[in-house]
Amino acid sequence: AALRAGDGRAVDALQMLANQTAKKADEDAQRIVVDVEGDAIDREDSLVQLARRAAKRAIDSGRAIALDPMNPRDRRVIHLAVREGEDKVATMSIGSGRYRQVVVVPEGAPEYAEAIASSEGAIS
Repeated sequence: AALRAGDGRAVDALQMLANQTAKKADEDAQRIVVDVEGDAIDREDSLVQLARRAAKRAIDSGRAIALDPMNPRDRRVIHLAVREGEDKVATMSIGSGRYRQVVVVPEGAPEYAEAIASSEGAIS
């Protein structure tokens, strides 16, 4: 069977298994990144665009925008893109496990202080 980029779940699973195996063999092993059909670059570009659209919608509406659940790597791209792109928005992650999602919060929204505090800590 061929591995295709698709929605990324198979690639994420393969990457997780590869990293777990590498860590068992050598505790200091470098992180393994699996990229299929050059999808990682395209995926990052589309996530940056998603982050920009979400930030604009949050600012325009004055309300927090919750994005679909995503893996830790994708959430990090969103957090960093919003942090680098807009001053009047912050991000935070909510939920757990595979249901964890990023929330883009505009200045003035009730969740803004929590999002600012969250963004000053670790990006998750």
